Amino acid sequence: MRREDDALLRGQGRFIADGVPEDALAIAFLRADRAKRQIAALDCTAARDMPGVALVLQGADIALARAPSVNPLAAPLSLPRFDALALDVVHAVGQPIVAVVATTEGSAQDALETIQVVYGKPVTGETTVYARSWTSEDARPASRLALRIRHQLVAAMPLEPRGAIADWRDGRLVIRLPTQSPSRARDELAGVLGLDPSQVRVVTGDVGGAFGAKASLHPEDIVCAIAAMRLGRPVRWAGSRAEDLIGGTHGRGGEIDAELGLDDAGRPVALRARIRFPLGHWLSYSAMVPGLNCGRILPGPYAIARVDIATSGVTTATPAVGIYRGAGRPEACLVMERLIDLAAARTGIDPLAYRRDAVIRRLPHETPTGERIDSGDLTGLLDRLAEHAGYAARKAEVAARRVMGEIAGLGLALYVEPGGKGWEAARISLLPGGRIRVATGTPSQGQGRATTFAAIAARALGIDEADIDVTYGDTDTAPDGIGALASRSTAIGGSAVLAACAALRAAQQDAGADSLAALARLRPGLTFERRFECPDSPWASGACLARVAIDGTTGSVRIERLWWVEDSGTVISPDLAAGQLIGGIAQGIGEALLERVAIDADGQILTGSLMDYALPRARDIPPVEIVHAPVDSPTNPLGAKGAGETGTIGAPAAIANAIMDALRPFGISHLDPPYAPERIWRAITGRDAP
Repeated sequence: MRREDDALLRGQGRFIADGVPEDALAIAFLRADRAKRQIAALDCTAARDMPGVALVLQGADIALARAPSVNPLAAPLSLPRFDALALDVVHAVGQPIVAVVATTEGSAQDALETIQVVYGKPVTGETTVYARSWTSEDARPASRLALRIRHQLVAAMPLEPRGAIADWRDGRLVIRLPTQSPSRARDELAGVLGLDPSQVRVVTGDVGGAFGAKASLHPEDIVCAIAAMRLGRPVRWAGSRAEDLIGGTHGRGGEIDAELGLDDAGRPVALRARIRFPLGHWLSYSAMVPGLNCGRILPGPYAIARVDIATSGVTTATPAVGIYRGAGRPEACLVMERLIDLAAARTGIDPLAYRRDAVIRRLPHETPTGERIDSGDLTGLLDRLAEHAGYAARKAEVAARRVMGEIAGLGLALYVEPGGKGWEAARISLLPGGRIRVATGTPSQGQGRATTFAAIAARALGIDEADIDVTYGDTDTAPDGIGALASRSTAIGGSAVLAACAALRAAQQDAGADSLAALARLRPGLTFERRFECPDSPWASGACLARVAIDGTTGSVRIERLWWVEDSGTVISPDLAAGQLIGGIAQGIGEALLERVAIDADGQILTGSLMDYALPRARDIPPVEIVHAPVDSPTNPLGAKGAGETGTIGAPAAIANAIMDALRPFGISHLDPPYAPERIWRAITGRDAP
């Protein structure tokens, strides 16, 4: 059992809505109800006179020391202007225009109703923020297969929406944020507000999910802090589900045009891809990551030496688009696996046999985009999958069902996934009696970080996990860290814990202490802080097989079963790893079949609530059989690789190939996701979408 569960199950969690100071004021935001318009006039006079109103802020009232940072992963960059509150233009529906601080949320909302906004002329134009390419010699293949995929925008949909509680006392800002990166949030707030980082403390508490949507500093976070500083009282913002849908960061949305070149024998030898990702009207810190990830990991697990790949990101009149679980890897996997299936069909070779012949044989391997896949056994993954799933028998079953009139299909996907690289830090403190406190800069959003890091420390120190406390999520008491994102926490954060434990173990040996309790008596308060640097990504990999059935009357898809052989390296906590894998699959199924942020031509968001935005339910998740086939990564002493994002990478591609396999008798070779009933029904019946 996870050590975090007891408090959560007893209702003793400390989420953003818990522990609000009694004297806290409430803040509410007036948001734009249209996109791409000038603000001709803005009248907040009546709002300032409303009962209970303490402060009204508009764009002209805010002067930032600088804009929030954007990770400069590509250069040159053409960054759009950042406004915490819209100044002279509203770019997207949901963009905050005015903030009202009042004694209660109801009073703040009432005041918002009195504000008059007059919109002016439309504004147009997109900006290409970044572009990058990877090119090698043209293979001049005998033939080419072309494919265009348009990915829908999706919402991360954590159980706990965004929020903040800011307090300015004695020249110091203390802010509660459900963030994935507390150290970065501290530094960014300090930079934006013109403060020294020592003047800012960020505390996360418990965080009810994130999936990338809480990795950046948002406009509302900044405005909350400014309001608290001006009023000298705590200010709280409890974001709603609707605010997250229209004002939070979205994910995916990329468009990919790709061509797979085949030689005379039908083998894949070249890949051309043009990748375009939307970025929204302001840039999150990791805005470039999805597009760059998508480009750099192509051609995936296949031994294709020649590529011509270009990726770019453009501003759009939508909410910000940033990292979402998988961050560009699912998009790359889907386009590659669809192309491989099309190539197998053209050559008449079984899809599994075709993949087996095309994969990278020996790892480590230098890819044509300059990446280094560090470890794994790609051929072995396919062989284990074929054996475990009974691949030949499953094919025969599907063929027999088709003879009986059923619409059924079988789909494969093979993937590779680079985890994060860089550094994380950990601090080990020896407490009286020999207890240990582990402090980490890697926070948690439900992954069970304390359980995993306690297990790592207990094994390294040879003590019981019950004698170890784990703390995180407070920049005053935890060491700095990059944060919990990019499948980095166990491999890099856990390795930092291991390094700090090694230092403590060495001190015990040097002191000649027979136990940590004895060492605590000899050297009370002993503390070691260590930083682990991982210059290269550990690469996870896996092979998935999906079986689907389609209702020809309604077009609805039922995923009957998923088989998955996965390599996430050394697994520290099997139960937690299983939860991460299944959770990723659930989100992958949502993206494949159900989820889509719909925005019309005028910028109106049509999926502004869970009445319109479809999420997977328990009955949508099929039986999943997972086989672990770990190969240790040499990039870190634990041998760990990423596990949290892999389900969103392999599962959607396998499901897509299974659906296309089922629809092949109808002459259908491609549909864009999501594979919703209407879309499939129209394809089957030949009816065009309106």
